[in-house]
Amino acid sequence: MTALGDHAIAELDYEGITDPQRARLVTIIGTFAEFADADIPAALEKVQKLLKFQPLSPLTNDPDEWVLRESVVSGQQVWQSTRCPDAWTYDPAFATYFLLSGHNGGNGGPFNTEPAES
Repeated sequence: MTALGDHAIAELDYEGITDPQRARLVTIIGTFAEFADADIPAALEKVQKLLKFQPLSPLTNDPDEWVLRESVVSGQQVWQSTRCPDAWTYDPAFATYFLLSGHNGGNGGPFNTEPAES
């Protein structure tokens, strides 16, 4: 067992976490233990983004990244990002977007997309 695995098992024991949650967590930790120590922070950052349905790279103006949704706002067309469900745009060129979560006090945008690679 690795130091990370030993630590995880000791903490799970301390908290009294049992199967099936324990087995799932041990599997996840086991996967991280396969990374070199220097690679764990970058891998963890990616996993956290993926678990939150966030993109790993900037959104682009590629039409394939956007899906037309029925508008409930004044009959305007509105698109939702296929890569980031929180991102929406009224811009048919997909040059800018806003984050729905930002409309409650956070930074909702508008943000600029990156040009799509040809």
